[in-house]
Amino acid sequence: MNGYIKKIQGVICRQFLKVKIIFQCNFKKKTIKNYKEAMKFLNEKNYDYKTSCIRDKDELKIWNYQLSIIIPAYNCENSVERCIKSVLSQKLKYTYEIIIVNDGSTDNTKDVLNKFKNIENIHVIEQENKGYSGARNTGVDFATGRYLMFLDSDDEMLPNGIKALLDRAYEYDADIVEGGFRYIYPNGKYSNNPSTDEIKEIPKPLGILEGFFWAKVYKREIFDGIRLPEGYWFEDSLNLHILFWKSKKCIIIPELVYGYYKNESGITHTSKKRLKSIDSLYITESLIKDHLEMGFDITQDYYEYFLRMVRLTYYRTREMDEKVRNSIFLCQCHLYENYFSSFSTGVREMTKLELSLKARNYKTYIYYLEL
Repeated sequence: MNGYIKKIQGVICRQFLKVKIIFQCNFKKKTIKNYKEAMKFLNEKNYDYKTSCIRDKDELKIWNYQLSIIIPAYNCENSVERCIKSVLSQKLKYTYEIIIVNDGSTDNTKDVLNKFKNIENIHVIEQENKGYSGARNTGVDFATGRYLMFLDSDDEMLPNGIKALLDRAYEYDADIVEGGFRYIYPNGKYSNNPSTDEIKEIPKPLGILEGFFWAKVYKREIFDGIRLPEGYWFEDSLNLHILFWKSKKCIIIPELVYGYYKNESGITHTSKKRLKSIDSLYITESLIKDHLEMGFDITQDYYEYFLRMVRLTYYRTREMDEKVRNSIFLCQCHLYENYFSSFSTGVREMTKLELSLKARNYKTYIYYLEL
């Protein structure tokens, strides 16, 4: 009964927010008129570090392992041991190292990690808090594996998942291999999400491979001169703007390889009410610039991805005040005009969103996204 009441309350709250957003769109005075004013206002709410993903070329390394598994760890005392053991329990013919980056944890994460410090192929790195991007970058810098894998400290590798990914990586000499994943819920239930029903080679991964880092292995070379842009949330965007474009051969496999624990207190569920979610806009702008600086083209597929990101950024920030929503809209119009104005969407459901950006029509934008 309590669950049913909670569900009804959720529906009422969502409908109230929708009405509030539409009302403010129509009747609240807009004081910010252009991109420059919008960016100034947004920076006062959440600073844009303007971080690039481009780095100096990496020094040539000797590969000591066939795989480096990078685990960022921050305040994860209750889950990180399970995460590490999900790797150690796998029977592999491949050599691998586990690089755990303790990113300034303030709980007992360090004590848990000390249990593993005497295992030869486990490296525990201590650093001041740099966020997910900074922790993953530290892992990439340290890695001496031919392939890289990213594993979040509250998740786990499913049995035989590593073998399934590496078998195909070495068989096809692939730049990226992606497997399926399992959502694991707090009540113990789960749902399986296979990537495919058979092994497939993907010539153009944009729009086919998932955008997140997990459930994949990456050839170390595609990170040459590239790191995750630090200071931002939503760092997985690096895949869709840069890494997928650097890769020449991608493989998807039918096996389930990764267990993703659904956490209602995690960033995915709590970020909508936090100003840091404005990073969704900032990182998009930053990576578009990096995309062009690295010599990649603006293509139709890339434009369609941009429209999907406009929509996703809205949903990430819609619970903020009207001035923030309107400022983000003005910035999205600026990106559209600067980089994509010569394109027309081939996706019918995106035509109104495209029209709103082209005409700078905020009302059309809000009505499309809310109704």
